[in-house]
Amino acid sequence: MRNALATVPKVARQMVAATLRTVFAQPDQASAQKTIERICRLFEKRYPRLVKIVQEAEVDVLAFYSFPVPIAFTVYRMDSRSWPVRHHAKN
Repeated sequence: MRNALATVPKVARQMVAATLRTVFAQPDQASAQKTIERICRLFEKRYPRLVKIVQEAEVDVLAFYSFPVPIAFTVYRMDSRSWPVRHHAKN
């Protein structure tokens, strides 16, 4: 995410970061993919370099959703600066 944020002006980074974090707040991969598409449409004219990075990282970002819940939390803890919290419903 830091690479993506480096492509936008400093005054917009907090807003862009908050928008990008919404991807990781989605309950499943399909919702996350739709959110990425919406983010790309939202920023395509203003920040085309950001959109390019987000689109290139989409497969890697969505791979997070294919991990079983305990592994996903382990990945989050290993690199807490890059991975926002993923919430799961208890089974």
